[in-house]
Order: sequence, then C-alpha cells, then structure tokens
Amino acid sequence: MKKLTLISIIIAVFMLAGCTLGTTKIPYASSVPQEKLCTLRIVPTLKVTLFDGEEVEWIGDFVTWAEVQIPEGTHEFVLDYGSAHGYQNGIRFTSSFTAGRTYSMFAQPITRNTVRIGVVEGVL
Repeated sequence: MKKLTLISIIIAVFMLAGCTLGTTKIPYASSVPQEKLCTLRIVPTLKVTLFDGEEVEWIGDFVTWAEVQIPEGTHEFVLDYGSAHGYQNGIRFTSSFTAGRTYSMFAQPITRNTVRIGVVEGVL
C-alpha cells in the first residue's frame, strides 16, 4: 500500500511539473482556418496514434504535455496509455470541441491495466 501511495505521489508531482515546464507543441497539417481551431493539451502518459482515422503521433516527453490545434467538432481518437500504474493500447475515445477554446486530455488509472480517459475545458 505504501508503494502504491508513493508511486501516486511521484506521478502527481511529474504531472504538475508538466504544467509548469510547458508543452511540446505539435504541428498538425490542417487546411481549417485559425478561427475554427481549438487547442488540445495531452497529458504525458497518453500517446494519440489515430485522429479521425488518420495516423498521428501526438505525445509530449516525460514531463511536458503535448499541445496540438485541432478543428472544432466531434473527433475520435485512438490512444496508448503508459505509466507506473500499467499499460493499455488501442483505447478508443470520442469527444466534442468548440473553436477558440483550450482543452486538456487526461488519463485516470482505474486498475493496473484499465484507465479512464477524459477531456476538460481549460489547462490542467
């Protein structure tokens, strides 16, 4: 139990460090006008491998969030998750986005190999 608590604290520290150390900005080739885009920040434990069926590799480094501008609307993602809590590949996730806003995509471990993905408006 102590080991799990220590690991959770270490992960929380690195996630908070990612907020203060900045982001890894990832260019996304899109012909969508700037006023129709929103910003998506992705926690370091997630890697986006597909975006609306298109192969991508959106991932920050160990302590920085990935940041990419995507078009407004509803999008489907395929994600890989990896941390001290476990690993899970091929997670399908759908969410809706509004132009001009910033969103943060996060992962919450449920069990060793089960994770809940979420998106909130704003910067975590």
